[in-house]
Amino acid sequence: MATTLQQRSLSDLVKGAEIIFEGTVTASAVEPGLNGQGARTCFTFNVTDVIVGTEPGNTLVLCFFGGALNGRHFAVSGMRYPNIGEHGIYLVESTHEPMVNPLMGWD
Repeated sequence: MATTLQQRSLSDLVKGAEIIFEGTVTASAVEPGLNGQGARTCFTFNVTDVIVGTEPGNTLVLCFFGGALNGRHFAVSGMRYPNIGEHGIYLVESTHEPMVNPLMGWD
């Protein structure tokens, strides 16, 4: 079995983003996944500027599938998680839908 990923241009990623913002990762916390399945790691971002989309306020929390919880580890191969202190421009596919990774173009 194999997986094929379609390469997307930056303009396509921008069109699909709910919000694009500049910010810094300030905290992370692991919590049970939805319906108690697995775990997810939620990162808090200090929002410096909103480039596209609705202003979320001073902070935005984005959750990614995976993390260590109750001695069990859950992960997605090849997925990159933000680091505390990381600063950048983030293209977010959805702030309200549960996703494996809410960032556009993570693959």
